[in-house]
Amino acid sequence: MVSVADFESRLNTLDVSLFDAILSGTSEQDRLALLELQRAVREAFGEYVYLEIGSHLGGSIQPHLIDPRCQKIYSIDKRPAEQPDERGISFPYPNNSTQKMLKLLENISAADMHKIVAIDADASEIDPAQIDVAPQFCFIDGEHTNRAVISDFEFCYKICAPNSLIVFHDVNIVGEGVKAVLRSLQEKGIKHSAVHVGGVVFAIGLGDVELSNPEKLDPIPVAESEGTQGNWVLEPDPISLAAQMRHVFDNVEQAREKGLKGSNYVKNHLTWVQAAEKVQDRLYALQEKPIRREMNLNQHVSLGGTPEPVAEVGVAAAVFVWPNGGDTTLCNDQVQRFTPSASRTVVLEGEIWSQALNAQLSEITESYVAVLRDDVVVTEGWLSRLTDYLDAQTDVAVIVPRLPVGDRPQFVKTKYKSLKRELQRFGKRFVTQEPEELLDVESIQTACVIIRTDVLRLLGGFDGGFNTPGFWVDFVRRCLQMNQRVVCASNVFVHCEKVVVGDAEQKEKHAVDRLVAGDVLRAEGDPSGALACYKEALETKPNYLEAALIHSAVLLEEDRPEEAAHIFEALVEKHPDSSRLHNYYGRCLFMAGKRADGKVEFEKSIELDSEFGEAYSNLAVLLWEDGDLDEALDKMNRAAELSPQSPDVIFNIGMIYAQLGQGTMAIEMLQHYLTMSPNDLHAKTYLAVLLLENGAEQDGVAQLEDVLAVDPEHPEALRVLGDLQMAVDDADGGQSNG
Repeated sequence: MVSVADFESRLNTLDVSLFDAILSGTSEQDRLALLELQRAVREAFGEYVYLEIGSHLGGSIQPHLIDPRCQKIYSIDKRPAEQPDERGISFPYPNNSTQKMLKLLENISAADMHKIVAIDADASEIDPAQIDVAPQFCFIDGEHTNRAVISDFEFCYKICAPNSLIVFHDVNIVGEGVKAVLRSLQEKGIKHSAVHVGGVVFAIGLGDVELSNPEKLDPIPVAESEGTQGNWVLEPDPISLAAQMRHVFDNVEQAREKGLKGSNYVKNHLTWVQAAEKVQDRLYALQEKPIRREMNLNQHVSLGGTPEPVAEVGVAAAVFVWPNGGDTTLCNDQVQRFTPSASRTVVLEGEIWSQALNAQLSEITESYVAVLRDDVVVTEGWLSRLTDYLDAQTDVAVIVPRLPVGDRPQFVKTKYKSLKRELQRFGKRFVTQEPEELLDVESIQTACVIIRTDVLRLLGGFDGGFNTPGFWVDFVRRCLQMNQRVVCASNVFVHCEKVVVGDAEQKEKHAVDRLVAGDVLRAEGDPSGALACYKEALETKPNYLEAALIHSAVLLEEDRPEEAAHIFEALVEKHPDSSRLHNYYGRCLFMAGKRADGKVEFEKSIELDSEFGEAYSNLAVLLWEDGDLDEALDKMNRAAELSPQSPDVIFNIGMIYAQLGQGTMAIEMLQHYLTMSPNDLHAKTYLAVLLLENGAEQDGVAQLEDVLAVDPEHPEALRVLGDLQMAVDDADGGQSNG
């Protein structure tokens, strides 16, 4: 048991070993931040009560359990078998029980276990009266979705002391949820302060709790899209990797000198993981596709680097009217008359819808954006009803009303003749006669569309490469791809005229359709069919950047880099100031064997955007393979600083350790990587090799068995297994000969 004096000394020096007894999903920087906050709470309140949502094994409870000033600990955890995550995958939590947590904590300090009140429930299901002593320190680390974070904060706000601290973990993943919390506090005029403390820990001080250290007031580090990534990776042949490790063992002195030099360099420069964090105590989902072989397909709107600053989002909605040959005066008059909830109405200017709307994006301060064609005539209460649905359903990105044109479920057969009184009477009856429900749709009529501003910004706006209203089809596709809902409100109606779709719009819609068809075929394991669809999409719309990115990614997967490079050559000529395009072009050239040209493109990408982590990582791999160790590690370090959660960077550093002969460090890095990409069979095979070559034969064979259980024909795993069998046979033969 830790003595009071020892605890006080360790807390005052922010000794992160206070977390060592129980495995915790926190980095060293996270632990420093949490200890700093614990110390601040003690100084502010003397004695305090701690509440935590999402305790798992109790790792973050440890320093509070042994803190004599902590009077009570509430541990709230629903204990699910698996946990949803904002990154689109569910993480299994095997044997996730309160009993297991309490047993681990009892081993630390049995005398303090009376402090703990464990509640096995979701915070939203708990009666606030169960929290009989208001906590001054709340820590939110439960379900890693924006919606759950908002709900957990609302619970904490109900039960916490007037002056208290509410802290969020993994804010890089749930940053949008935290931003929504901050906006809500600001809108309601609630006194608060906020600070990014360090690592991925963010704190909000309520009441008189002031968090005002300007050095710590960094932006919330929201994670980049975790779909498919764009870093190039080091992929040695597994048998070659084994041979390298054996060479190390056969040339011990030479390897020791090289390995110590390289290992020290890595440790000194890659402090972001403190020489590789331990693997966390949980199994991870196997359904996610391998990340490191695919390009980043989700950052296509902004071809350059740093986005333009945007205004803070507030309440209400802005209405944008697009002149399209309708009665603009009537449209505006009815909007003004029947839309009191609109903060403003703007008539757009310009020939291209998508670009005109994007030009407004940085100035939007409202929570919602409504876009109308000028042939639309609204009905009383239309906007407030639609935004009420959005307020209640936070997973809805786009909502549309019913219309007298198009297809079901949006289409409604109408009987009114006048666009004024008769239309309004029809609209009022419609509200009462139709059910209040949201109908999920995959395509929309675009005369009237309401969008959540946060989602619009998250997607980077609309694809400005679309010259017609076809951009709506692409926008809906991207929303659905991010698991955001697109819905039709069954009891809200507005009028619009039937509009003839021109050839140009038909072509752009067809290009999106072909892209979607290609994605389906790709997911079904038909790359040839997918490539044909992507090619058709590009032939139909040559400047369709998303199709170009995906097309080239699949070509690279199919070992056709020259064709992939050809696609980007044309795009780079058209967009010479795009850092991302230069990066992608460099990857294609690199894989095609044009290493010098690839290096030029990576360097150009960094020149255009010095904060672009992918380009640093890709350049580091090229330099490493060219034998420039110091320069490669400098670039990889920079990539790690810019993208500390990137699986590709973690994988690359693991391979660097392996090739330096640092087997233990390489194993830990690959294990850490596999917590992020658990179904990467290639990485599992490399891990098996490293385990076999570093004396963990049983674990290595188990890894190979895992790979072959998923893919019995996996060529690399079979080669390693064959090589292992030969080694066993040779050993047996040597013994029999002896």
